[in-house]
Amino acid sequence: DLIIPPGTIVSIIYDIVDEFGLEPVTRKMFVGIANSEEREILALRGPLEKVQAAELFLYKDIKAWIENK
Repeated sequence: DLIIPPGTIVSIIYDIVDEFGLEPVTRKMFVGIANSEEREILALRGPLEKVQAAELFLYKDIKAWIENK
């Protein structure tokens, strides 16, 4: 699974799902932000090779978005 960081731009998530054919799922995980509690987070599930490629795509897109701000 590829865990999507909270606050990720929705258009990037849609691009990843379309580009790599990953399945969006939710998972409960401990998130050490603010109240440090368990939260439902978004993950994208698929074959390892696709998940790894999607991870690179995600970080490139986030970096490009930040640099264009």
